[in-house]
Amino acid sequence: MSYHDNLINGMNFSSDGEANEQRIIEFVDERVWREVLSLCLDATELVKVNKSSVIVEGLEIFVRKSFELHLNDNANTSAQIRTLDYLTLDLLIPSHSNIVANLNVRELLACATKKKKRYMAK
Repeated sequence: MSYHDNLINGMNFSSDGEANEQRIIEFVDERVWREVLSLCLDATELVKVNKSSVIVEGLEIFVRKSFELHLNDNANTSAQIRTLDYLTLDLLIPSHSNIVANLNVRELLACATKKKKRYMAK
């Protein structure tokens, strides 16, 4: 059984088979979203991250919304999850080297989008 199947089997669906927002919030608790982002969080200054409710709430919402999209299990899940960038784009997440703080993430995303469109046209 895949990780995805295990997550879905752990969900309590409503009578119509749908997972409502409250059930997702209960299921994707702090332990779950921190586990999902554990590799990313290892690269941060975790004490500072934990002190920022804006960062914690932003990451939590991102994982929950990603999980909700994943539950829909359609072919474009990855593309749909990329539309959630707005939830994390402006989070100033402290890292050990602080290299990321010096990057213009919006500019990098704009370049990546242009490059992708160029390759898609071929």
